[in-house]
Amino acid sequence: MFTAVNKNNELMHRRFSEVSSVFTTRLHTLNGLFSLCALTRFIRENRISHLMIHTGKIAALSILLKKLTGVRLIFVKHNVVANKTDFYHRLIQKNTDRFICVSRLVYDVQTADNPFKEKYRIVHNGIDTGRFPPSQEKPDSRFFTVAYAGRISPEKGLENLIEACVILHRKYPQIRLKLAGDGHPDYMCRLKRDVSASGAEPFVSFEGFTEKLASFYRQSDVVVLPSLVPEAFGLSLCEAMYCRTAVISNTLGAQKEIIEHHQSGILLDRLTPESLADEIERLVLNPETKNALATAGHQCVANRFTINHTADKLLDAI
Repeated sequence: MFTAVNKNNELMHRRFSEVSSVFTTRLHTLNGLFSLCALTRFIRENRISHLMIHTGKIAALSILLKKLTGVRLIFVKHNVVANKTDFYHRLIQKNTDRFICVSRLVYDVQTADNPFKEKYRIVHNGIDTGRFPPSQEKPDSRFFTVAYAGRISPEKGLENLIEACVILHRKYPQIRLKLAGDGHPDYMCRLKRDVSASGAEPFVSFEGFTEKLASFYRQSDVVVLPSLVPEAFGLSLCEAMYCRTAVISNTLGAQKEIIEHHQSGILLDRLTPESLADEIERLVLNPETKNALATAGHQCVANRFTINHTADKLLDAI
């Protein structure tokens, strides 16, 4: 397998080189069109039969590559966005051989009133379990650690999570909140101001980007995904569950395709600071429930949402 990544993107090069051979080129210049000749030559020399893309920004390039080399074009859909019907997007639909949707939710939204529905398949995302090897690492028993891992951006609803922990800390001083991830600088500054204004700085920390996610999850008592918009999947939930950490989210998006409420995690129909605080409090008071959710969550992901499951289903779909 080969992966094309943009030149100078050291992070993507490092990540993909662990699982494939990496070819670097200028994908961000004129949506990759400057790389047409180099990619055409690379595809022919390596006898590549399938071309998989994950963004519409390089769809025009990919269609040209299909015409020039005869590859089968696969387009993976990661967003809960209705299918567009203008000429350009109809051209993409016509020339793409298969669309892969990362959840039932994405599939339903993409295929509504879509004349190319027969080209669409559902293949859930999966985690690389090699990044989360077995470990005896556990949360610090002196605290009850609530955590979030992902983009720090407005649609993630982190204000609700912070306020929920502020509410809980008044009653349970062992509560602490860790937020891992990079994101919008202005939004990050706003959150930090809110934390300071509420007096929560002693127990709320911004961890920044971390590659040691396994330790981050295992050192947490519960991981929360409080998104304000529908999630296309929820990979961070799967990662936390596989690490035997309890999870809480809402029913807005594809989270309900991963979590079975009160079996492998907790789902809230309406996530507010108060409702979230109530659910976290139940886990504070009932460690047996927390541990049972964590164990069931691990088994759920191991059985359904690993990269091996994804690969097998993807091969069937394409």
